[in-house]
Amino acid sequence: MMTDEKFVVVSRFASDAEAEIARGWLAERGIVTLIEGANAATMLSYFGSGVTAVKLLVPAGAVEAAEQALQEFHAASSHGQPWYCAQCCENNESAFDICWKCMRPREEVGSSISPFSGQSVADFGQPLDCSASVNQYHPPTEPSADLQTAEAALVEQVEGDINRAWRSAVLGIAIPFLLSLYSMNLLMSSYYRSVRVSASGRQKRRLAWAFNFLTIAGWAAHLSYSMVWLGVVSCVGLWIGLASAGQAQPADQRDSVQQQNPAYRQIEDQPGLPRVLLIGDSISIGYTLDVRHLLQGQANVHRPPTNCGPTTNGLKNIERWLAIGGTDKKWDVIHFNWGLHDLKFMGPNGENLIDPDSPGSKRQVSPEMYEQNLRRLVERLKATGANLIWCNTTPIPKGAKGRRPGDEVAYNEIAARVMTEHGVEVHDLYEFARQRLGQIQKPRDVHFTDAGSRALAEQVVEIISLRLPQ
Repeated sequence: MMTDEKFVVVSRFASDAEAEIARGWLAERGIVTLIEGANAATMLSYFGSGVTAVKLLVPAGAVEAAEQALQEFHAASSHGQPWYCAQCCENNESAFDICWKCMRPREEVGSSISPFSGQSVADFGQPLDCSASVNQYHPPTEPSADLQTAEAALVEQVEGDINRAWRSAVLGIAIPFLLSLYSMNLLMSSYYRSVRVSASGRQKRRLAWAFNFLTIAGWAAHLSYSMVWLGVVSCVGLWIGLASAGQAQPADQRDSVQQQNPAYRQIEDQPGLPRVLLIGDSISIGYTLDVRHLLQGQANVHRPPTNCGPTTNGLKNIERWLAIGGTDKKWDVIHFNWGLHDLKFMGPNGENLIDPDSPGSKRQVSPEMYEQNLRRLVERLKATGANLIWCNTTPIPKGAKGRRPGDEVAYNEIAARVMTEHGVEVHDLYEFARQRLGQIQKPRDVHFTDAGSRALAEQVVEIISLRLPQ
């Protein structure tokens, strides 16, 4: 697996046990996987499944194959039948291809029929009685050396966790809450991994629980009510952090999973070239790299490392965006737009991109507020002394989610009035796109194809080139 390959989330599970089963299913089909948030989900499950979320990630190039495999996995889990292990007499759910108890493959020891009374496994509400010394359906075999080694390693790991939990419980008398909760985390982890612990290990585990409860109860008795709650909140945060750290991925894999959009990458100015700032939403993000490439050697092209969103977001962040590269540097050209995020419809409780005709829906920024905000933004941009180019909002096609076709025309008219009053040049990207929507825009979507974004970039470069200082 290449460490610089990007990983993406393909599914979420309520527990790491479910995620591990799905992970094994994908591994059998040659798909590399990562699991994120396993230990945190295990602990949070004690507070209710609604707060857990274990993520299953695969390389970006394997998403389609993984999704197909997961569909098969869910179908097998939903419609398959439980099966009986002829080796250890254990019931197994349909999603298991390996007996969870004896680790034997289903194709070797699996049967849908129980040897008792001719009943199927599904007829038994409790695990089967396997008191017979010899299983007539499958002769006893010794586990493989690899299996014995793996089991021994797991037992050793669990015993080590119990020893650490015991020591932490004792030290927790002097350092309460933090070490006590860390100890309890290790103890719960030892229960979760189904291995047989030695007698001394079980005794230490019981003593560790007793020490932890007595320590927390004793110290809590000396604290005020408010301090108790403050300690609990702090310890729960540390508890979750420790669990997450236990399953932390290597740094290079984490960076791959969280890799930013290349358009957000900040560049170093090439001395002697004019500085250009692009401000806009996802439409401008789509053409940023092409603009940067086409103006290579002619201008240093920057953009904020984010979707600039509506005008309300612009007012909050404009100073930070203008300071990109250093407050001592000036901008020669600023090409800017706001609109698609202003006119989109939101729900009464903040739901994003809802049906414009649904009850309680409203535009994120009304036309009146849009005009007021735009005036303030233009006045601030004019103060930079840069050549300003307003790029009007591109078309909204029929069927686009959370937006009403034609609203962009009304908002563009408002913007045109503001730009005329302030003497700002208007780049009519709306009309350019409208004349060729079927060729460059995605169906029922405000966004553009890769070829469409390149076509928009060429138009942006053309107008910016005319305003660069010679």
